[in-house]
Amino acid sequence: MIFRFTEHIARALVLVAVPIMVLSCQNAPRPVETDGQEGLVPIVLYSGIQIEEETRATSATGPVEAWSSLKDDLRIYGIERNADGLDVTGGRYIDDKQVPPPEEGTSKLDLFYRVLGGEKQLYSYVHLKKYDFFAYYAANAGIGIKNYDAQTQTVSFDVTIDGSQDVMMAYADKVEDTKDSDIEPGEAYSDQSARHGVHPLLRFSHQLCRMMFRIRDSKPQEQADVYSLIMTDARIESRSRATMAVVRPDAAAYNGFTPIGDPEFLPVWYWEEEEFRHVSERPVDLDGEFKDLGEVMVMPGEQTYILRITVKQSNYHLTETVDIDVPIDFGKETEPGYIYKVSVSFRGRETVTSTVSMEPWKDQHGSFQLDPDV
Repeated sequence: MIFRFTEHIARALVLVAVPIMVLSCQNAPRPVETDGQEGLVPIVLYSGIQIEEETRATSATGPVEAWSSLKDDLRIYGIERNADGLDVTGGRYIDDKQVPPPEEGTSKLDLFYRVLGGEKQLYSYVHLKKYDFFAYYAANAGIGIKNYDAQTQTVSFDVTIDGSQDVMMAYADKVEDTKDSDIEPGEAYSDQSARHGVHPLLRFSHQLCRMMFRIRDSKPQEQADVYSLIMTDARIESRSRATMAVVRPDAAAYNGFTPIGDPEFLPVWYWEEEEFRHVSERPVDLDGEFKDLGEVMVMPGEQTYILRITVKQSNYHLTETVDIDVPIDFGKETEPGYIYKVSVSFRGRETVTSTVSMEPWKDQHGSFQLDPDV
């Protein structure tokens, strides 16, 4: 599987490890755009964060945003909300609509339903109706059949990953978006709230956790010429499937992401020459110095994972290739939106030790600021 990294990827959304609390500047009413039809108020959506330059890079894998292919872009739902809750059957006003990431320097999404006579026709609020908004981004992950469940008020599907995709979901928070406005949360999102400058802000968050690996052979110096150890492959045991309830009531309390199925071994990846490759394509000659092995994005919620490393050991004239399973205990269940750094030390094939650390998965160089107009 190969992903091309172009200058356009630098405009991709950068997702953070923890929920984003963003205050909209709504001290003064903002002009409302129209689509040429008098009295209609268009739906204007914003993304939660943007970037201004390329984000965090590691010597093992390259820029973070390169993990996500832009060909599938973002997917948007706008669901009517009535007295009974979300109408996911008859009230799907915006239904899995594809939109590109925001242009550089802006957080506004280019949302429209068609182009007519060279002009974009915008979605407009239906008078007296209220809506909730949701989104997801799954890069090139496998997406199953959409399930629209009126009883649970959810839109869900299964997603299948191979360790190289960044999967995330978003929803618009009515409580946050109506702060510093004269609109009550229950009145959003509608033509009335839009006229008062309250627009949905989609706050994206990672659904997976990210593991980064370093590796070395800690043999004593006196054994340096006795044998050599070469890593030829690495895989992590994790589940590859999950059910995503992208549309869901009370999204703030219900994360909507549930790993399913049995664990399997997913390949560890690395970034080289502007593409992603399995670590099996880059043998690593192990010595006393730690070397970057690669990384993988996996399902959260497990305390212990198995890292299966294939090594080729040469001892004088004997060469043998074996799989070594390294149990990695994080001390507690892994959480979505965090980076887990794992250092593995070998001493031949006899002793394996590992150490782990944890940090938020966040942008270190880009901007976390919204448009000045938002």
